[in-house]
Amino acid sequence: AAARLAADDAAKAAAATSPDVRVRRGPAPIGRMRGRSRYQVWISAPERAAVMAAARAGEAVKLPSDVRVVVDVDPQSSL
Repeated sequence: AAARLAADDAAKAAAATSPDVRVRRGPAPIGRMRGRSRYQVWISAPERAAVMAAARAGEAVKLPSDVRVVVDVDPQSSL
């Protein structure tokens, strides 16, 4: 539950940075790995600067100590 709530909070913070930013969130295709729940947040916008600002805002959200954030700026796969 902590991972889902953290993903929701990060997505809300990212979406609030600009009306051009589109944010999608949900469980990762492989929902659990090594005993940990996984969620993903996808950020897109017409301008790269808007994506970077949204990603920084999402990363800046205060998260529980047991939640990790990994940012992949050019994912080849969502797995």
